[in-house]
Amino acid sequence: MHLEWLYVSAYNGLRKGIRFIFLSQIVDKYPTESWEMEQIKSKPAIAPTKVSEFEVSNLEGQEVTEELLSMQGYYFLVIAHHLEGEPEEIRTTVRDTVYLTDSTRTANSLEILPQMKVVEGTRTTKAFKWEAAYQERWTDGVVPLAEAAAKAEINTVAITAYADKSQIGDFREKIGANFPFLVADDILLKTIIRSNPGVLLFKDGTIVKMWHHRKLPTFQEINEQYIRK
Repeated sequence: MHLEWLYVSAYNGLRKGIRFIFLSQIVDKYPTESWEMEQIKSKPAIAPTKVSEFEVSNLEGQEVTEELLSMQGYYFLVIAHHLEGEPEEIRTTVRDTVYLTDSTRTANSLEILPQMKVVEGTRTTKAFKWEAAYQERWTDGVVPLAEAAAKAEINTVAITAYADKSQIGDFREKIGANFPFLVADDILLKTIIRSNPGVLLFKDGTIVKMWHHRKLPTFQEINEQYIRK
């Protein structure tokens, strides 16, 4: 089964189907006070394949393999078996104000006096250092392709190896990607295409063409040669 959400307008009955893997990206466009949601389950549109035997999940850990492979029409898959970069710890010095109490004895009593003191400490935060040349493979080729495809109402989905959600989110932000990232086993991803990243054009769950990132055409070229035929 694959999942889809059907949004029905509370005002005019307009119906809008949204694939589960794209729901988090566009749910803000359909606020719950104006739309009612209904979950749809349907059978896969294509027969099982070697790739469909592997698990592809979203960043919340929910399996979306069948949904991905049963998408209709043209769409792009970007395969990255490894996001090239390393996590690093950033230590910064922080200052904080603490209040202490001290006692002072006078001739007739013991007085409690408040004192303010500034103390310094170290805060460690996690960051990610991405290879500049690797980022350029995305920012110079993949992202412009996806943006142009989106204008033609053609979706793009990226799949990378299992990694921390914050790590993938940081990479998406660094490259300016507006398309979803899914995760799968890196061996599966290398089986599909060795290029990192590599781009595949699908139609109705079937591969039309695949490209190494060094030979990736523009969307206009792909559209003219493969989509408009």
